Amino acid sequence: MNTKELAALMGQKESDVISFVNCLRVWTAKGYTLEQAIEKHMAQMGRFVNASLTLPKSLVVETFFPVAA
Repeated sequence: MNTKELAALMGQKESDVISFVNCLRVWTAKGYTLEQAIEKHMAQMGRFVNASLTLPKSLVVETFFPVAA
């Protein structure tokens, strides 16, 4: 199956599927199974989301309300 077919199957853009597969390659190269690689990838994406939510808040507090920080 090529990336175009996989993208159609997943209902995603081919470029997004390629990025996802490349991220999984990082984990599988470290010896994780495909299932473990997906779990690791999803956990990392969760950490990115959490950091993106807290970072702007901390920047605003430190910039505009330095006493509260």
